[in-house]
This record gives sequence, structure tokens and C-alpha cells, in this order.
Amino acid sequence: MTIRAFEEEGHFFAKCLDLIDANSSPFFHNFAAKEWLIQRLETIGNCVLASAALCIALLPPGTFSSGFVGMTMSHGLSMNLSLVLAIENQCTLANHIVSVERLNQHMHIPSEAPEVMEDNRPPPTWPAAGNVDICDLQVLGKCQLRDTVQEKKERLDSSVVKDGSNWSMGQKQLFCLGHALIRKSQILVLDEATASVDNGTNMILQKTIRTEFGDCTVITLAHRIPTVMDYDLVLSMEDG
Repeated sequence: MTIRAFEEEGHFFAKCLDLIDANSSPFFHNFAAKEWLIQRLETIGNCVLASAALCIALLPPGTFSSGFVGMTMSHGLSMNLSLVLAIENQCTLANHIVSVERLNQHMHIPSEAPEVMEDNRPPPTWPAAGNVDICDLQVLGKCQLRDTVQEKKERLDSSVVKDGSNWSMGQKQLFCLGHALIRKSQILVLDEATASVDNGTNMILQKTIRTEFGDCTVITLAHRIPTVMDYDLVLSMEDG
């Protein structure tokens, strides 16, 4: 239904045909190689039989009896046909035996080490001591949210209720900007990021974007001229 709604039936039909062609391609090449081999074998066999028949015809009359000649030709044709069938069956077997070779390879792969090695286990008290040092952890500070979080009783463990209603609109925007800083995004798309914030939060957002995303591609949808004042390219749109 989705494909028909977007009128993309032709695209997906062509893609399906391409996949079918790609799947059938190995079978076609295999069949073509076998037929080419059979044709060459039959040609060689026919040349051998024709040469033998020519030699028999050029020999003096009475050298061989007619029964011997007929038996020889019949035997030659039978050998030619048997040779072609034998080689064709051998080629088919060689193609199908690949799966057996793969099974044989996997049967002799060394097993992994056991999950628990009794003779190489750490002591029961391990680890005896451990420290986690977090240095230069500076995202809340860049988003001007450090003081706000420090004022909370739970600090970094402060809860965020549904839709972030326990935070102001500006703080939620700053948190979103912090997520982009943590991910180190190379492309940043802002859709009316400063539409519902006060001028102070707007200045913080714009300063952080200009300093922390200077090496990134920033695409901003805005309705305030100061928001895009120093952008490299501005596109003005109207009527949607």
C-alpha cells in the first residue's frame, strides 16, 4: 500500500527484476560453460570418427570386413557419447561437491575455548580495588547547564518526566544541543530551535553553535534574522 501510495511500483518492479537477474546469473554461466564443453568434446569426437572413417575408406578394398567396419564405427560412436556423458556428469558432480568441501572445512575448525576455565579464573575477591576517573567531562558546561544541574538535589541523577515537563523550554533545547555535542555530529539540522525560547537562551544557543560546531555543516530553519545572520547561505521562502 505504501509503494502504491507513492507511485513507486515501477521502481520496485525494476529492482525485483535486477535481483532475479543477479540470482540467475551464476546458473546461466554454469549452464553455458557446460554446453560449451560438451560442444567442444563432440566436435573433437566427430573429428576423430571422421578421420577413422576416412582412413578406412582410403585403405585397399578387403582390408577390413564390412562387419568389422560397422562394429568399429558403432563402437566409436558409443565411446564418443559415453565420454560426453561422463564428462558432463563429472562437471555436475564437481559443482555440487563444493558444498561437501565446505562442510568438511567447517567440521575441522578448532572449537572455541570453554566459557569458564577453572585453571585460569581470577580470585573470588577480584577486583580488589578500582577507580574510575572522569576527566574533562566540559558538555553541560558548554550548554550553560552546569549551574542548573548542580542546583538540583540529585545532580546528574535528576529525573526527567514525560516530555521533559519538569524543565523549561529553553533547558530542553539546551539538552538537545548537548546530545548533539556528545555524538559529535558532522551534520546538524535545527528546525526552529529558538522559536520558543527567550532572548537570553537564544544567545546561549547561537554562541554554542558557532563555537562548538564550527567544523560541521549546520542547516537551520529559522524565522529570526539574527539566527542566520552569519550563515554562509540563506534561502528565503514564502507560502510554505
